[in-house]
This record gives sequence, structure tokens and C-alpha cells, in this order.
Amino acid sequence: MFFDIFDMGDTRDTDKMHDMLKLIFMSNLGRCLFMKTKDFLEKTAISESTLRRWLKNGQPLPELNNVQRDWRGQRSWDQSHVELVLAYKRDRLNYLNKGDKDGFL
Repeated sequence: MFFDIFDMGDTRDTDKMHDMLKLIFMSNLGRCLFMKTKDFLEKTAISESTLRRWLKNGQPLPELNNVQRDWRGQRSWDQSHVELVLAYKRDRLNYLNKGDKDGFL
């Protein structure tokens, strides 16, 4: 078993095991932080055509064009991209609601 390589009688070995497990966990966690475009679209509730238009025009969120790509060339989105889109949608909705209350729309 994995834990048999450490002598549990010595605290330094236990600390070493803890550090190794933390390193393994953090490296696997990094892989889980990226999502496919389909998952990104579901989390942000935007359509694929909207995302394609935003990427083509570079508007309204040029930061989306800097997304990493995996070895296949597919985009790998992270949580910061999701938060960026949700903040944009929230601001846009607030703007539209404010204009509606003032009689501009």
C-alpha cells in the first residue's frame, strides 16, 4: 500500500507523507479547474452563437480571446472567465433596468 513506504513512528515521515499528498491533490485540482466550452456555456447561460460572435468581434469582452487551448486546440475555460461573463450580464441587466425605470426604453 502507498502508506507502507512511510514509518508512522516518526513525525517527520508523517509530515513528508502529508506534503506528498498535498502536492498530488493540488496537481489534480489544477486539472479540474478548466472546463470545456459546453460547460462554460451552461454555467454562463449564453448561447454558442453569442460566444462565437463575441470571440469574432472581440466585443464586449476582449479578455475572452486570451483563453488557453489544450493540446487539441480546444478552448479551456476557467472560473475567471465565467465570473467575467456573469459580471457583464449583471451590469448589462442593471443598465437596461435603470433605463427602463427612467423611461428611456
